[in-house]
Amino acid sequence: MELPVKGNYKEGLSVLEYFINTHSGRKGKADTALKTAQSGYLTRRLVDAAQNILIREEDCGTLQYETVTRELSKSVFRESFDDKIKGKHIARDIVVNGQVLLASGELVTKENLIIINEHEVPEVHVRSILTCETAEGVCQKCYGLDLSSNARAIMGTPVGIIAAQSIGEPGTQLTMRTYHSG
Repeated sequence: MELPVKGNYKEGLSVLEYFINTHSGRKGKADTALKTAQSGYLTRRLVDAAQNILIREEDCGTLQYETVTRELSKSVFRESFDDKIKGKHIARDIVVNGQVLLASGELVTKENLIIINEHEVPEVHVRSILTCETAEGVCQKCYGLDLSSNARAIMGTPVGIIAAQSIGEPGTQLTMRTYHSG
């Protein structure tokens, strides 16, 4: 019905206005249930697709890497340069003025970030799960630090399921948010 509700609960509603309010409330509850179910189904499909991605070995030995540049990290929608490389393993030596600051294979820690920022290193080559060569999974070096424990990821960690849940949970929260904000 396209009639405005002119009354309110304090001053009283007509029968029609009361019916319109109850209809809107029920419709909102049904929409919440349906959209939450859809986002839950998306999460389930993501988990099904990624459930076999585990940390399977210590080092896959890949020579490929991801290049993280300071300039690209400055754009509005990007992670900061520090956040992008922290907890990752260096893929190629970081050399400044002929001096090796960080060797290949080293983990980028808070202390190493200070060194990188002091020397204003323009780009860093890091190991990435996107370039990992481990069959049916990822290796510890390409995965980097486990963000939940801030320690080296344990062999057998179901990183695919963790990633799927990390995508699905905010999706469910976003469907709920539309009902709280109107």
